[in-house]
Amino acid sequence: MFTFFAVLFATAVGFAQTNGTVTDEENNPLPGASVVIKGTTTGATTDFDGLFSIDANQGDVLVISFVGFETQEVTVGDGAVQVALQQGVALSEVLVTGNRNKPRTAKTLQYRSITFVPQTFKMLERHPFNAR
Repeated sequence: MFTFFAVLFATAVGFAQTNGTVTDEENNPLPGASVVIKGTTTGATTDFDGLFSIDANQGDVLVISFVGFETQEVTVGDGAVQVALQQGVALSEVLVTGNRNKPRTAKTLQYRSITFVPQTFKMLERHPFNAR
């Protein structure tokens, strides 16, 4: 019985709920930022107010990232984790490519209807559909 409680206590002490906030340089919350314990698949996402909660040990390293911002690593301490991400490298240009091999004309589309009947499948005829 004593062993059971000792193992239960050691497990409870091992993991603690770590809370924190992720903001930008101007202290605006970053909703949807990714917070992952380095070297694991354990992670969380910030809510609308930039708040997150994750099961992490003291001393674990949290990797925090958000699109358009530099990734930052923070070590879990005693209190809440406060992270202000710095804006990353912005795109200077966007290249869009396309292909227009076929002429732009109205095409006839076709579709099939399948009616399920127990024990059999009945295929109905094709029906043309003109796109404009």
